[in-house]
Amino acid sequence: GWIPPLAPGLVLLDGLPIALNMFGWERNAASFLFVFLTTPKRLILGKNLATAIALVLETAVLSLLLAALSNSWSVLRFVPALTVAAVGCQLAVGNLVSVITPLRLPREGTDVFSQATEQGCLAIFAQLTSFAVIGLMLVLPASFMVLAVAFGEVLEPWMANGFSILWGVFFYLLSLTVTARILKRRMPEVVNWVQTV
Repeated sequence: GWIPPLAPGLVLLDGLPIALNMFGWERNAASFLFVFLTTPKRLILGKNLATAIALVLETAVLSLLLAALSNSWSVLRFVPALTVAAVGCQLAVGNLVSVITPLRLPREGTDVFSQATEQGCLAIFAQLTSFAVIGLMLVLPASFMVLAVAFGEVLEPWMANGFSILWGVFFYLLSLTVTARILKRRMPEVVNWVQTV
């Protein structure tokens, strides 16, 4: 019964397009975002909070469903910590991609082929690379969880959970600090890139 801890990883697939393009989803309203009297750090934090809430709720529902289907209730205790690690790493990478290579979304009503052509190879490359980087970032938290439930249970569950939480929070805070500084310098460029005029 190792299925419930997979929920944070599965939710990454769903949240990746949103996390990697947090300003692109605003389209022409992006310029309005930057009029608010707030710092870039708070702006990113607010957008991240909205995304994180959705991802955490989705992970909770999915992990409970997977636990019920697989009768694996004993490993549910690792899901909250793995969720913090997964969401923290996803937002960390997403923040960097969003401020370094913001993407313009296709106009509403365009078909799938037009959308793929309009976004180009950069969007596909950014998503694939980001997914690989996030996956690599999650190897250690996942390994700690495995060592707490298998291979002689060499780690205490609290150690695995504590490590996962610290791992996700560390990378998220590091990214938040770096991306806020980048966004402060690149605000006009980001707005210009994501508008669909």
